[in-house]
Amino acid sequence: MNTQALTFTRFIAALGVVVFHYGGEAFPFDHGTLHQLAMNGNIGVSYFFFLSGFVMTIAYGAKAQQGKLKVLHYLQNRFSRIYPLYLFALAFFFWQTHLAWGQEVFNLQTLVNVLLIQAWVPGWELSLNYPGWSLSVEFFLYVTFPFLLRLFLKINNIRALLVTAIVWFITQGISLTGTVSDYHPLIHLSTFMAGMITALTLKQFNESGDRLLHRPLLVSLFALMMLVATFASSGWIIREGHNGLLVPLYGLFVVGLVQNQYFLNRWLSIRPLQFLGEISYGVYILQYPTLMLTQYLNRISGDAMYASKTQEFYLFVALLLILSTGAYYLIELPAKRFIRSL
Repeated sequence: MNTQALTFTRFIAALGVVVFHYGGEAFPFDHGTLHQLAMNGNIGVSYFFFLSGFVMTIAYGAKAQQGKLKVLHYLQNRFSRIYPLYLFALAFFFWQTHLAWGQEVFNLQTLVNVLLIQAWVPGWELSLNYPGWSLSVEFFLYVTFPFLLRLFLKINNIRALLVTAIVWFITQGISLTGTVSDYHPLIHLSTFMAGMITALTLKQFNESGDRLLHRPLLVSLFALMMLVATFASSGWIIREGHNGLLVPLYGLFVVGLVQNQYFLNRWLSIRPLQFLGEISYGVYILQYPTLMLTQYLNRISGDAMYASKTQEFYLFVALLLILSTGAYYLIELPAKRFIRSL
């Protein structure tokens, strides 16, 4: 089953988060519906969690069924995927903080961030390089994945779906009460589980020779239009969208794309889009220190680099893409190869 082309959708989600953080005052995101869409781009983080559960289940499901999934080897692979660039982004943040304010930020918060547990600590979820909160959540999901996968394979898909639905309703209820931070890892567990059960259900249909969806591309486009309509709205639905409310639409969108292999192979698999998907992690985790670098360079140039929020934003995005590309080839790939060779 080809899921590689889904990587480009991760880039779109990452770019949406970047626009949410820094593009609201830049053209064309400073007007009308596009502004509303930009201000809800943080929902893309929830899609990350769903897609992780889906793709990892496709990748490791067969090994788990055969009893060949080695947990320590799996965790080594996951660690090599996210931690080297995460640590580099944290060091990049420290460097920019020193350049910008002449401050050193090595303290207990630093240790919490290095250990990837900041999302568990009330009030510290967004400390230091604040997009890192989602990596704290992601690492927790990585740790739970082998055990959830074994449970789901042990019971049938209907029961697995029921378990996921129960967890989803519980987390939505907790989120609605506001008693737990929106950044808490347990709030996002059901989104990850939903990605897993979607992959298992799709795999079961494929093995039986049936199709989970008929006219899958139309279904995917419908889900995409519903997602865009939701992003253009406001109110409680947006907050809950960040916390997993939109899981059914994610499922329809992803399954529709995966089932339409012609569209995937013909369009989303072209090399430029694949490349953007590959650097999407850097785009996400390097965004804050890169913005700090852009502002620092402008300041030491005597404010000569840009004269408006629009110019600042697009200069920042260009620099972010360049740094993400360099980080992918100089940090992500070499570190991944080194750690997996140990």
